Amino acid sequence: MEAGATGEQSPGVVARFVPSASGEGAQTQGFFACHRIALAELPAHRVRALLEAAEGDPVRALGFDMSVWKSPSISLTDKQTARLSEARTAPLDPRLLERATLTGTYALLYSDAAFPANLLPLTDTPPMLFVRGELLPADRFGVAIVGTRRSSPYGDTQSARFAGAFATNGLTVISGGASGIDAAAHAGALNAGGRTVAVLGCGADIVYPAGNRDLFNRIVQEGNGAIVSEFALGTKPEPWRFPTRNRIIAGLARASVLIETPEDSGALGTAKCSVEYGRDVYVVPGPVDSGRSRGGHRLIGDGAILADSPEDVLLSLGVVLVAQEEPKLSRRPMRGNIAVASDAATPPLATAANLFPDPVPVSPLPDLPPNEAAFLSTLSATPKPFDTITQEAGLSSSDANVAATLLEMKSLTRRHPGNLFSRM
Repeated sequence: MEAGATGEQSPGVVARFVPSASGEGAQTQGFFACHRIALAELPAHRVRALLEAAEGDPVRALGFDMSVWKSPSISLTDKQTARLSEARTAPLDPRLLERATLTGTYALLYSDAAFPANLLPLTDTPPMLFVRGELLPADRFGVAIVGTRRSSPYGDTQSARFAGAFATNGLTVISGGASGIDAAAHAGALNAGGRTVAVLGCGADIVYPAGNRDLFNRIVQEGNGAIVSEFALGTKPEPWRFPTRNRIIAGLARASVLIETPEDSGALGTAKCSVEYGRDVYVVPGPVDSGRSRGGHRLIGDGAILADSPEDVLLSLGVVLVAQEEPKLSRRPMRGNIAVASDAATPPLATAANLFPDPVPVSPLPDLPPNEAAFLSTLSATPKPFDTITQEAGLSSSDANVAATLLEMKSLTRRHPGNLFSRM
């Protein structure tokens, strides 16, 4: 699903549209245009093509003649063209501007510097998001926590525990804003003084479930996160929208952690997307007699990583842990968006440098059989997925597996969770 996309734009092109309460100005008109385009519910790649044809200007994109919409560079179908044409001329909800300004919702295009970097390489990324709060570059160091809405006290406790530990170590906690495991994860991150992002399956101005109103207000008002949606304001939380939004949760996160996922849980869809995007999936085990974790347990059998503790996830991601006996959910002082250790002797927190270290020099290749030499030649100190290594080395999967095992026995390579390999 990689597209090699970038967030670059032409100089002077606006990519963030904040509506004014007066209803006047180019920013408001741009916001209205984004809203109308979202109302048409076009495939993400078609919206991307539409905006690119208009050089990132949603007002211009909406004003194109229908023949341009159908042109090879955009390729809208007749039905898609009809939906966009209807959205272009339909009367707007008279309360749209009021809802947008009261909730502080703005439109963010893929070409804005604040657009989530982890989403940009994915072909099914929504090219515009409606946002409450603020997205930060450091949110690319994020972990998703997802699970059932019908959580048990055990599940809520584990969700808050994992989220608190991630937040304490400088990672953004990403979830779906639902009740149960999602709500516990968002609250756990906030209680630890960290950041959290809620991805909704409805409009960003809709509070669903209604019981999460205070939680959503905390996310936005405390300045420690954002609420995002690809859907137009006022969009109701219809069931089919939640599987669609799961791809955004998976795309935003460096890894996904599943807690209490029954066999019919929508969180399994998030796990599927994570695997497709090349991101790790972790499963927190639950009681075997409740059925609440059966879907996650089966994922472990399919290759997901069992996580007994937050440290299992943090260490496998290369995070330098905050020195403490147990993750605590009390607020910690913050420096920017990363928690500050209270003791000078405490190890440094998660940063871009220690999460994804730059490659370091490695020793020359030793004399090895051809397959092992080919496998090893693709590696550096930075972990790399097995499938990528196999392709770069020009080996079959079976030959690559044998080479990986032999190199590991010779202490020339290191195997990491998620079937990643690095050179020793």
